[in-house]
Amino acid sequence: MEGTSLLTWISKSHSPDDHPIDWFWTVGFIGFAIIIGSLLTDNWTFALLAFILTMTVITSARQTAKEKDATITDKGVVAGKRFFPYKALTAFSCDERHHRPTLVVYQKTGLFRHVHIPLAQPATCESVRAALAGKLKETAHTYTLSELIGERLGII
Repeated sequence: MEGTSLLTWISKSHSPDDHPIDWFWTVGFIGFAIIIGSLLTDNWTFALLAFILTMTVITSARQTAKEKDATITDKGVVAGKRFFPYKALTAFSCDERHHRPTLVVYQKTGLFRHVHIPLAQPATCESVRAALAGKLKETAHTYTLSELIGERLGII
């Protein structure tokens, strides 16, 4: 870790809420219907893609949440083993829309420009704002299309 620690917490990689068995049956049934419809129209490629996507959604929903250390330092933000220096970040937001608040830091460059770090005790949105005051500007979080789709499917 680089710099002096201002705020530290242990974060889970995703929400620990379990999906009921009906959710898995529904996803499987919808995927199966799409696969059968694709095969009936001789669209083998889309059937294969639907099978892969259905299995991906089901297996990702069954994963257990991994714990990662998160730290705000005077040099940057640390999430797990990744360090994000302030000079590589543009802003942050504290997303309180869900049942669990999340710190979102915005990178200047990179494939994933929005880095989501779930908050847990002792970190709250107020303590994050206090720790990042003067280091990054706070902006309102705008949701990307992939975030909205993932939320609707229950993946995020």
